[in-house]
Amino acid sequence: MATDLKKLISRLHVSEETLLHAIAEQPELFQQAAEYRVEKLRDYIAAKAKYEATCAKVGIYYRNLPDKRSESHIKELIVASKFVQTELQKMNEAKVADTFAELLVEAFKARGHACREMAQIMSVEASMTIRDERLEREKKGLHHLADEIESRYKR
Repeated sequence: MATDLKKLISRLHVSEETLLHAIAEQPELFQQAAEYRVEKLRDYIAAKAKYEATCAKVGIYYRNLPDKRSESHIKELIVASKFVQTELQKMNEAKVADTFAELLVEAFKARGHACREMAQIMSVEASMTIRDERLEREKKGLHHLADEIESRYKR
């Protein structure tokens, strides 16, 4: 599965003009972000397992050498091994990607909450506009009624 990360990130922004479209696409985008997170988590787990396996193989290699070394010296040799360093670098890069993916999921959760809040605010604004228009009509009606009463009793 290949998630288009740039496209996904570009869809995070929501405005009043794009709110309805954003609400409609939110479930799909959240799912894509979650799938991306799962992919990066699997990559990290695989990189960690490979790092640990490499450490074990290098440790076995040094422990099987004819000259005896202390366990602390073997641990130092393991850490200094270029094979272990390579796998450690890959594991760290995978961890960074996983952390980013986790934050991306959180960003899309926040986007969903923002969409809901914006929709509620827009609904309240629409209700207030309708109420204000109704009050204006009632005011005009009262002014018209007052004018009628005034003209009726001026005679």
